[in-house]
Amino acid sequence: MIQPNFATYGQLINKIPVGLFLLMPVLAYSNTWLGPNDPWFRADLERAASFHQFNQPISAWPISAHSLNSAKAYLSQTSLHRLKQSSRQNLQLGFMAAESDPVFNHFGLTSRDKSNTKLSYQYLNQYLDLQISTQYVNNHGTASAVQFDNTFINTNIANWTVGVGAIDRWWGPGWDSGLILSSNARPIPSLYLTRNTSKPAESPWFKWMGPWTLVSFMGQLEQNRTVPNALLWGLRLVFKPSPAWELGLSRTAMWAGDGRPKDLEVFTDLLVGSDNFSPHSSHKSREPGNQLAGFDFKYLGHVNSTGYSFYGEIIGEDEVRGRPSKPIIMFGAALHLLIKD
Repeated sequence: MIQPNFATYGQLINKIPVGLFLLMPVLAYSNTWLGPNDPWFRADLERAASFHQFNQPISAWPISAHSLNSAKAYLSQTSLHRLKQSSRQNLQLGFMAAESDPVFNHFGLTSRDKSNTKLSYQYLNQYLDLQISTQYVNNHGTASAVQFDNTFINTNIANWTVGVGAIDRWWGPGWDSGLILSSNARPIPSLYLTRNTSKPAESPWFKWMGPWTLVSFMGQLEQNRTVPNALLWGLRLVFKPSPAWELGLSRTAMWAGDGRPKDLEVFTDLLVGSDNFSPHSSHKSREPGNQLAGFDFKYLGHVNSTGYSFYGEIIGEDEVRGRPSKPIIMFGAALHLLIKD
């Protein structure tokens, strides 16, 4: 399990350019977001999307609150209250206990421990969005530990959010799990960049994509691994060429770490996929990175007062002869009904 600590956060913060803080007086207002911890809120968004009332990507969580402004007229009062609460300074205390540790988390379930006591505080002003969250957890009857999941600090530069923290992510259209990133694993400390709004590109070359969003991060994995202190890089692009279709491209890569190459040339090779060796190559053990990549889709529509969606995802490991190897595939469907406003 990943256990972020203050020392790791310090290493990451030291990598942020000093110029970022010098720019803060001219940054846009602080942006808040909604994490993958409320299945009812997501269901409400998907129902609005199935009636084509809301035309923004919603399969890369957390989601910027700015991108949800156009959905407010179609959300239930419960969801509007949830959205309003996300933009307020607040202090929260919670406790969870279970007979056994969860094995897999569905969307909205972010508990990974047998017991968990959580205390969090969120502070917002016109430049910063800060959340300090600490949990006292107990796993498998072993010694208890303090974690700092979902602690972060964000600021905005134009239409982009730049931040550092350990935040839960859910990439893809699935509800029961995600094939590439989900809330099953504990979030890792990372530097990240994400788009605030999903407005379409103005360029005629990319206008066909419709509303789109992009997120990328570079995170620090824990020391207790085969390769200690490896880095995890992730990139996801989601776009809607029409109100009925949502398409996503995802990629992650573990690389660097103690005793492994970690220069810019290695990362460039990783980006273009030239770091992959054949599974039978004698150099396989010296491969610079270990990658996952894939594609997902969701089709949304409605019949009378009932919304529906069909979705699928395929994720493969590394690359062999121009194609992902060892693919895993998921398909699903959902109905979107309004039970009570």
